[in-house]
Amino acid sequence: MKIKLYVLFSAAVFFAAACAPTFNVTLGNMPAADPGAKIEAGMTTRSEIVGLFGQPDFKGVDEDGLPRWTWTHMAVEATPGKEATITSFFNLEVSFDGELVSSYSYSKKAD
Repeated sequence: MKIKLYVLFSAAVFFAAACAPTFNVTLGNMPAADPGAKIEAGMTTRSEIVGLFGQPDFKGVDEDGLPRWTWTHMAVEATPGKEATITSFFNLEVSFDGELVSSYSYSKKAD
């Protein structure tokens, strides 16, 4: 599912580049909350995570077989004949053991 979303996003960027001088494409929402300040493994609950970041974009399992939720945001600016630039990016992956966060990782680039 994640790959299909990126392929669709890439196709939209390519198509829009052929039609406009400069354009911006955005996928997902950049959350206001900073995961590093809000999530604590073994303490933060699923409902707190949903309250902070909303429903995940993807649900799956991690390498240990635990449920993993993923939130993704990407904004791209493109001009025909030039390389597209990622203007903002956010990816958060949270694994759960029962109702508590067991681990998480995130990367972020803000405008």
